[in-house]
Amino acid sequence: MISFELNGKINVDTGTIKLVFNSPSDYYPEKKTEQTAKIINGEFWIEGKLPSPESFYLILGNQYRSARFVLEPGNQWININIDSNRKMPELDNQVMKEQVNINNFFKVFRQESALLEEKHNKLLAIHKNGLPPAIKLEMEKDMREEYHKSDQLLLAYVTKNPNSYISFWTLTHLMSFGYQDIFESIYPKFSDSLRNTYAGKVLAEKIQSAKVLGTGKQFPIINVKNNKGVNFTADNISKNQYTLIDFWYSGCIPCIETFPGLIEVRKKYQQKGFEIIGISVDKEKDKAKWLAAIKKYEIAWPHFLDKEGVESAKLSIWAFPQNYLLNQKGEIVGQNLKAAEIDDYLMHNMSK
Repeated sequence: MISFELNGKINVDTGTIKLVFNSPSDYYPEKKTEQTAKIINGEFWIEGKLPSPESFYLILGNQYRSARFVLEPGNQWININIDSNRKMPELDNQVMKEQVNINNFFKVFRQESALLEEKHNKLLAIHKNGLPPAIKLEMEKDMREEYHKSDQLLLAYVTKNPNSYISFWTLTHLMSFGYQDIFESIYPKFSDSLRNTYAGKVLAEKIQSAKVLGTGKQFPIINVKNNKGVNFTADNISKNQYTLIDFWYSGCIPCIETFPGLIEVRKKYQQKGFEIIGISVDKEKDKAKWLAAIKKYEIAWPHFLDKEGVESAKLSIWAFPQNYLLNQKGEIVGQNLKAAEIDDYLMHNMSK
């Protein structure tokens, strides 16, 4: 562990600023998640220890949150404008000088992404009362293709720049949203020195444990129970042509927003052999909230509770909602699909 100092300037006179570790705490040997500092006359100072360059962001109450950046051991300064919310602050260290190269490498892709966002916003404005299914499906396919392009570019960049800490922390950030097969190709492209850092070894373990959720792999039968204490088993999957395993929790607004679409898909295909299985990561103390949410949102499919998210964490499932579409053999045929994509897949693949 080596000391670091961060000297900051910010365009507010007083307050408390928070330096937050960007990835799960197990990437950091001391398992810390944040540090705070007082702002005095528009300046602040934070010190600590790092095993290697690490990824952080800064928060000032509800006023400001920076983009992700990388701090390194040693002294460095940062300049923050709270009017530039979620943008990259001005930061003086060797690692972040690479950001210019990364911006140039991804420039065309980001321009294409901006045009795609503009196209989608226009479609949303035209169809204010709800997108037609065909357009909704087209938009979902557009976004999935964008994610694929981004991952392919990251692989290409790391291949040319194996010592890129910015790219390394980008990969850990992507892992927090769910494993993708390409991550196994990206990780070995990093240099030995980077992969042998504390965080590098943690990421290797996470990829190893999560790759059981890759496309074509057998979905693991995890140790979760329903409200009556009955275990989740392979029979819950094998009796259906297709099964969607949906990870969620009762306080997750994005999870709840997916329910209307999933309910419609289930109504359409349940009699043909499609089922959804919900696995909640609610804490034991929130069990009543879990049951209340099932009733409130009328999500009538089978539900199981992964208390405290223990089993999900073993699979590196940290972000929610997250889902896996399985065939009758329990093999994964799709990951993190939206309702329109599930509908399209079942329409083309379910037997009559």
